[in-house]
Amino acid sequence: MDLVKIGYAGLAISIPIIIWDLFSKRNRVKEDPVYFIVHSAWLVLFISGFGLLLKITGFSEILLTASFLTGLVLLWHWLRTKNRSTGSKVETPLVEISRSFFPVILAVFVVRSYLYEPFKIPSGSMIPTLHIGDFILVNKFIYGLRLPFTNHTFIKIQEPQRGDVMVF
Repeated sequence: MDLVKIGYAGLAISIPIIIWDLFSKRNRVKEDPVYFIVHSAWLVLFISGFGLLLKITGFSEILLTASFLTGLVLLWHWLRTKNRSTGSKVETPLVEISRSFFPVILAVFVVRSYLYEPFKIPSGSMIPTLHIGDFILVNKFIYGLRLPFTNHTFIKIQEPQRGDVMVF
C-alpha cells in the first residue's frame, strides 16, 4: 500500500475524532475508555500530517515547523495554567504529545542544522571515492555555524581545504 494513502487515511480517521473531542463536554480523565482513542488520534494526526508534509518539503523544514508548533502548544499551555492552582485536571493529548516530542524534535533540529547531517549519495560523480547510495555523515560544524535556510555564517571556524568532500 502507498504511504501517501496511509497518511490520508490516518488524517481521515483522526480528524473527526479530534474535532468531536474538542467540542464535547465530557469529563477528561485518564480512566475514561475514550481517552486512549483520543490520545491515539492526536498521535496519528501528528505523524500522518508531518509524513505527508515530507512528500512536498524537506526534512529540515518539517523539523523547524514541528519544533515551532510543539513549542507554541507548550507556551500556550503554560500561559493558560501558570496562575491556576494545581488541580487534578488531566492535560489534553495535544499538550502531552507536545511535551514529549518538543525536546526531541528541537534537539534533532539543532544537531542537523548546526553540527551533523546525514546524506545519501544520489549520483556517481564521486566514484571511486563515494558510490551511488552510500550514506555519509557531514560535519557542518567544522566550517562554522550558519543560520538555517539563509546560509549566513555567524561563527566562522575553518575554511574548506583542498581534498574536502563538499555536499550541497
